[in-house]
Amino acid sequence: MASVRSGASGPYRPEIDGLRAVAVLAVIGFHAGVPGLGGGYLGVDIFFVISGYLIMRVVLTEQEAGKFSLPHFWMRRVRRILPALLLTLALTLPIAWLVMLPGQLQDYGQSLTASALMGNNVLLWLTGGYWAQPGQFKPLLHTWSLGVEEQFYLLFPPLMLILARGGRRVLAIGLALLGLASLTLAQYWSGVDESAAFLLLPARIWELLAGALVALVPRLQGRPWVSWGGLAAMLSAIILFDESDAAAPAMVIQPVLGCMLLLWGGKAAAGAGRLLSWPPLVTIGLISFSAYLFHYPVFAFIRLMSWEEPTPLVLLACVPFILLAAWASWRWVEVPARDAARIGNGALLAICGSAVLVLAGTGYALHRGAGLADRWPELAGAGDTGTYVDAPLRFEDVSLDPARREGNLLVIGNSMARDAVNMALESGVAAERITYQRAAACNAQAMAASQRRAAQVDTAIIATSVGLGQAACHARWARALEDAGVGHVVVLAPKQFGWSLNPAMRLSPQDRVALRVAPLEPWPQINRQLRAVLPEKQFLDPLAPVKGEQGRVPLFTPEGLLVTQDRLHLTPAGARWLGENLFATPQLRHLADQS
Repeated sequence: MASVRSGASGPYRPEIDGLRAVAVLAVIGFHAGVPGLGGGYLGVDIFFVISGYLIMRVVLTEQEAGKFSLPHFWMRRVRRILPALLLTLALTLPIAWLVMLPGQLQDYGQSLTASALMGNNVLLWLTGGYWAQPGQFKPLLHTWSLGVEEQFYLLFPPLMLILARGGRRVLAIGLALLGLASLTLAQYWSGVDESAAFLLLPARIWELLAGALVALVPRLQGRPWVSWGGLAAMLSAIILFDESDAAAPAMVIQPVLGCMLLLWGGKAAAGAGRLLSWPPLVTIGLISFSAYLFHYPVFAFIRLMSWEEPTPLVLLACVPFILLAAWASWRWVEVPARDAARIGNGALLAICGSAVLVLAGTGYALHRGAGLADRWPELAGAGDTGTYVDAPLRFEDVSLDPARREGNLLVIGNSMARDAVNMALESGVAAERITYQRAAACNAQAMAASQRRAAQVDTAIIATSVGLGQAACHARWARALEDAGVGHVVVLAPKQFGWSLNPAMRLSPQDRVALRVAPLEPWPQINRQLRAVLPEKQFLDPLAPVKGEQGRVPLFTPEGLLVTQDRLHLTPAGARWLGENLFATPQLRHLADQS
């Protein structure tokens, strides 16, 4: 991430730039889905340790020489971070405007504002709920780590100066205790709020402090095995760990310790330091900040505009161009911006400050303006997906008259069930005959609660986010409701609408209506499992009447209106069109007839 030249205080250490190269290539490979790099995300943690080490060297050396100044320190951080970051944000803006749908552009807008204001990690924590856009489609997702670093740079120097008044021993003990508290908090948060443990500075500062502590101890000499051990610890974690380990902060200790060992015992002329000082690695390390900034937007926009999930080879084919662009950014943006003789502090602050205001303001406008929804007449009346799908919550736990149970409908499940309520309403089922029960798939308490409500209804629809291997419990659920006296019980198969909607929006109106896309696995497999265990009268696929060859499904109604905005849930037009088909089936036709 943010580059601190390893020679800024003390002799230049090329092996640190080589280490940066390993970190950034691991992150890029992980985000490209390269097999064997399941722990590539740990490159970010390695960056954190390096940053803590180099920042401590700078602050400590200048403070001991009586030359340290907080404004000067923060100005150097501005020079090293903001120009390349603001360039990246500016380059993503026109592409986002061209290719993103309103919901995506609205989400991008608030990320643009937060990234420009050093807070995208906090934003992602606050907005990372059920309706959040998939991270692989967010071009600025990766700037969360810059938010962590920038917040650290604001807080660490004043804290370090206070602790340093007691000498190096007090400073080391204070930082070690703070780091231990941070790691403890991260481990606790991982059990109650994984997003906070991953994104927020209090749970991440221990990694930066680990690097800072290395800078406080004398360099180890004549022990090349230490650097080899450190490199082995990092590389084995990158290769052997996977994404599930990211939720466990304790798993990050191994690569953090490995990086600490390499920084402590590494030397350009010997051991692992000699390998990391290989010129091609050093070159990539020098441009690693811009490479990190550029790679994720490129991958995200490619994913957005692809009909199917891009393969690792497709994304890797972009890496040479990413590195070339990163070199250009380093050569003509990063290096000149660091030269105070070329661009004075006042001029740089004016340029960066203006850019921050423009980008943050533009992002705010995109968010407040609902992602420029007026540009897409096909979405007229669609509104916000979450708002429409959550509207049936007004029916939650409503009691119906058992004396009029004929024609009464109980819909059980999560947002899939609320989609079913919307389809019922759009198909003419009377609102006063509907009740909704919130339930997760195969939840025993929910199953028991639905049986207690059986006397109020003669029809029940179970619609949950069924997972692989959960078909049998849904069959038991349906039988239990039948045994409780519900005359018509239906399990609604989950629906899914392909990889990305964005390329479809570039088609002509005629081609859109004719378009069919393949649902992603495991949805087709889940549907096959449900069909295998349920009687024909209890299984309903809401997309069956409109499926084409090989199970492909439409994205647009015959009138050219979008069926879904998020590939899972229905727009009003989609609910109306699919609902008309669903409630014309033998299993549910009686509801429309009685309304």
